[in-house]
Amino acid sequence: MAVPFRAKDVVVDRTEFGHPDVALVLTHLSYYYSGLSDLQLSQCFNRLNDEETDPGVIYDQWVLYEGEDNVTQSIKKWSGVNLQDYRQLTECLFPIFRYNMLVIHYFLNHFVIPREAKQFPNKLVASAWDLSSPLRSKIITGFSGTNDTQLLLPVHIRQYDLPELQKTDAIVVNNLLQPENENYQSLLINATTENILKQIIRYKETINVILDVGALFIDGTNREIAIKWLNLSDRNQVDYVVYFDCDSIVIDDRQSHSCPFVTSPASERLDRCIFYLDEIHTRGTDFKFPVGFKAAVTLGNGLTKDRFVQACMRMRKLGNGHTLTFWSSHEVHQQIEILKTNSITIDRRRSESNESINLIDILRWVYENTQQATWNGLYHWATQSLSFQRKVSAFQHIVWNDNQQVFTNSIMTDLSKECCEPEITELRSMYGAARKLQTLFEIHHKRYEHTHHHLSIETKDAVLKRLRDYGGTKQRLSQLLDEEQKRELEQELEEERQLERPPSVEPCKPIMHKEIE
Repeated sequence: MAVPFRAKDVVVDRTEFGHPDVALVLTHLSYYYSGLSDLQLSQCFNRLNDEETDPGVIYDQWVLYEGEDNVTQSIKKWSGVNLQDYRQLTECLFPIFRYNMLVIHYFLNHFVIPREAKQFPNKLVASAWDLSSPLRSKIITGFSGTNDTQLLLPVHIRQYDLPELQKTDAIVVNNLLQPENENYQSLLINATTENILKQIIRYKETINVILDVGALFIDGTNREIAIKWLNLSDRNQVDYVVYFDCDSIVIDDRQSHSCPFVTSPASERLDRCIFYLDEIHTRGTDFKFPVGFKAAVTLGNGLTKDRFVQACMRMRKLGNGHTLTFWSSHEVHQQIEILKTNSITIDRRRSESNESINLIDILRWVYENTQQATWNGLYHWATQSLSFQRKVSAFQHIVWNDNQQVFTNSIMTDLSKECCEPEITELRSMYGAARKLQTLFEIHHKRYEHTHHHLSIETKDAVLKRLRDYGGTKQRLSQLLDEEQKRELEQELEEERQLERPPSVEPCKPIMHKEIE
């Protein structure tokens, strides 16, 4: 099944899409684009041969969908398919049916969906609200390198900015806005990794670091991308390329020999290295780049200020010897241009409307994405608050006899009824509601009115106030289609032994053999 990704090539562990139809649609799209592997096709044809009562009819439908002119004459009929002929399978059969939608549907219906598309009667939801519950006896502390998501903190968590750090944001933005960073390039539509690398190589100045925070290098592994860049670079200036492979820093030379970065002698010659940092490693990494290094920062769709600033600050001496260039996809370039045009229309003081895109325009686009991401997050934030308050209410209404009381079966049953939420949803509940646009405040105000739980008035008012203040007048549908949920399954194997004892019988009366008598 299709699963959410935290970054390029980085799957979010044990997480899936909350809406079943979204999961199914994305799963189908994934297989439509990637096709079936040889092993998956073998599973389909083996099942067709072994378990179907009339495989010829199904195979004829596949051939008809593919187009008889596109199918080799020898395998147009099921009788011509020999599953023991490896050459026929790999050279004729598999290439033809790899992207066939009917074959993909057959594979999904028999090998993927029955096994992985599981739903359970109920689910127990946990979120950041539960982790930082005010019912805990100890003080809860946390740290964040940026403060852009403070509106999405639970209402019982307060952010306290240290006085000596309050100017950090301004310093970072000031370093970004230095004249030497005024370098912007846009890429062609559907630019491949090789296209982008060639454009970087042809750039007027040498680029030593690629910070792929926009995830534009998607058609290859980190090693493949790094080796391509090394092969295109100037042999007189560059001998090595550094990249991340499974969270380990690796260095390759021009003979494609790989070794750990820390044990390589090249780690002492960073001036002869180029560095490729993929999306997930544009934060939390620290290289001592030599003075004079220039980085290419990629701009991808939906890039927020938090990720953008974290990536730029990999250049630790930004403003003091390190410089940046910015490379946007064609889609992002159009978004920045639209924002720039709108700002020119509003700001009459700017006379020229055809001036090139600058850093101010890039930052305006980044801040716009941040606002949109925060607004989207407020919906999930308010939904999580309702789930958290339901559990708090359930615990508060337990009748405790004393402080040492244990959780009895009846108490646990009552708690589960109040805390668990139904996971199996009917079509009526998913799609039966009127498709009416509402503000975030209106959606959750109605949910609070219809709940039968005794919720905290203080928390409820704080949540609704934040939705009213920051939700604005923008409207959305009340359905939650983009929910991602991390599922922790506890497999409970239950074994019940049944002892079958021999039935009771009448004992035989003892007799003596005649010969003994």
